[in-house]
This record gives sequence, C-alpha cells and structure tokens, in this order.
Amino acid sequence: MTREQIKKKLNLDSIGYFQEGRTWVEKNGKEGHVDLNGKVTTPIIYDDVGNFYEGRAYVEKNGKYGHVDLNGKVTTPIVYDDASNFQEGRAWAEIRNFEFYINKEGWPVEHKDFYNLIKGIFR
Repeated sequence: MTREQIKKKLNLDSIGYFQEGRTWVEKNGKEGHVDLNGKVTTPIIYDDVGNFYEGRAYVEKNGKYGHVDLNGKVTTPIVYDDASNFQEGRAWAEIRNFEFYINKEGWPVEHKDFYNLIKGIFR
C-alpha cells in the first residue's frame, strides 16, 4: 500500500516515511507505527514516537521515554526523562539529570560513575 492509501484506510492525520518496514503515524494527537500493509504495529497511544533504527524506536508517553521493537513490544521501560534512537547497539538516555547509554534491554552499559548513577536513579 502507498502512504496515502494507508492514511486514508486508517483515517490518519499524518504519516511519516518508511524505515525498516515501519513508519510513524498520528491520529487524534496520538502516535504509533504501521507496517507496509497498513497494519498498526505500535498502538497509536503515545505522545511521540521515533523512526526505527536497529529494530527499535523511541516512544514517549506522559513525559517519559522508552523503546519498542518492530512489533510494538516495549523493550526498554518507559521511565527515562529523555532517550535517543539506537546506534551500534546502544542509545543515550537521561533520568534525573544522569546521562548514560543503555542496551536494547534498557540496562546501563556505559557510565563513568556507575555506583552514583544507580544511587541517583533509585533514591
């Protein structure tokens, strides 16, 4: 299906460009993802969603960020104050003014002071 056919079929307000077989869509102020056939793969319930990179896209809901996979399954918890797309297996994230990188499961993988990072997040 073309982007315009998908937009009409699902009565969307906006539709992005495909990357990794998915694109973001917007309907009634909420966003999600669809595949090339127009099937909703990430529910249209988020305040913002990103494009897919390395099989993951960031999602934002109520001011918190996480990531979903190509099927819309949440793969990193939606708890971060900000997060980027994945590149080379990791994404930048921020929580309570601590900045670090996370892996595709949401675990910190690189931080110069890991002890204070964890202490700061869970205080």
